[in-house]
Amino acid sequence: MSPLSWEDHKKGKTHIRKAKSLGVSIEVEPETDLPAEIQRTHQFCPICQVYVDHHSWPVHANGLWHKLREKYTAYNMVQYEAEKDKNDVGIRCDLDLSIVEPSAAKQESPNIGSSRKRIQSPFTVLIEGENRRVSTLHPIKITVTFKQEYIGRYQDRLEVQFEDAALKKRFLISRMAQAIVGDPSMHDQMKPRTPYVPRVRAPREPETKVVEGTAPPSLNAIPYVSRLPKADIPKHLLSALTVFSTPSKENIQSIVRAFLPKVLDADSHGRHLKILLWIEEYKVEYGFLSFIHRLTSYGLVQARS
Repeated sequence: MSPLSWEDHKKGKTHIRKAKSLGVSIEVEPETDLPAEIQRTHQFCPICQVYVDHHSWPVHANGLWHKLREKYTAYNMVQYEAEKDKNDVGIRCDLDLSIVEPSAAKQESPNIGSSRKRIQSPFTVLIEGENRRVSTLHPIKITVTFKQEYIGRYQDRLEVQFEDAALKKRFLISRMAQAIVGDPSMHDQMKPRTPYVPRVRAPREPETKVVEGTAPPSLNAIPYVSRLPKADIPKHLLSALTVFSTPSKENIQSIVRAFLPKVLDADSHGRHLKILLWIEEYKVEYGFLSFIHRLTSYGLVQARS
């Protein structure tokens, strides 16, 4: 996290709330005691909060998890903008009810839920009086009531829509409402007593003294008469794989028609698998990943049929 981002993070509500719950100051510094080798060879992703190797950065940036985190971050930014006061109009309230006793949360309250929602919200809203024109002398009072008979954590969002009569423009101000139904004394007992102190990374010393193990006797256990000859890739197959370097559908069909047996039976399965092994060897040596994957899949489908 950059210094500027860390300063913005310290001013956030989540950081302040967690610091108060732990009983520590909000003026803390992030843990940046990383080895110099990691800082040189890795790049920090502020969205995913992880260090990524420079060579793997394009894969990470185009990955599904990173894309989902980007959408989640954009969604949080929209919520952050919606919670700001606009056009000299503000909402002064604290909708964090903290921990509520189950007996208090079961009390009756007016039910003015939205008809668009299939799930009834535990939070209900009541606008007092008939006045709907906001001014500095006549503010509008809104009562938010929470009712829930089950223990748990509940969240909802209060959205108040205004219209600027002079500009003839509508705008929205929202606030997060949340409450916890449970025993306050039990929650207090479960709180941490001391602030968490992360472990400092210890520099790892390179291994200089390595005790070599005993080599396995596999090469000398059996007295072979002579070594088996190498099964080199046939030149015509190697040239075809080199020419058809682009793994297109037409190239794969050409390899199948030219080299694989027409019928896979007891007499031809040896040759069929031998061709696939040679192509696998070519893949290992020349990195022909996509081509061998498609061709092997085609051969296995033929074998099953």
